[in-house]
Amino acid sequence: MITVNEYFDLTLMILLGLGLVFELPVLVFFLSVFGIVTPRFLWKNIRYAILIISIVAAIITPSPDAMTMLIFMAPMIGLYFVGIGVSFMVVRNKERRLAAAAEAR
Repeated sequence: MITVNEYFDLTLMILLGLGLVFELPVLVFFLSVFGIVTPRFLWKNIRYAILIISIVAAIITPSPDAMTMLIFMAPMIGLYFVGIGVSFMVVRNKERRLAAAAEAR
């Protein structure tokens, strides 16, 4: 029999884990603004990102079966691709501003 404390601990772990994961595009945005990552870097290292995503999904997943882990991995990989798109837009806007500033001189 599952106790109320065990249920709330499980729910809290899942919600906090997924809440942190859904901040991935925001993190990529700030890293792109400061010039730490570029869309090319993110695309080039996608293999490592998927490895890290699978490890995080395995930690967050409440049960040991692979299907649940894949269900947790799918939005994370999608958010990684959204992060690549966000990074592309940030870099493109930076380049446009630099080109406009160079033309104004």
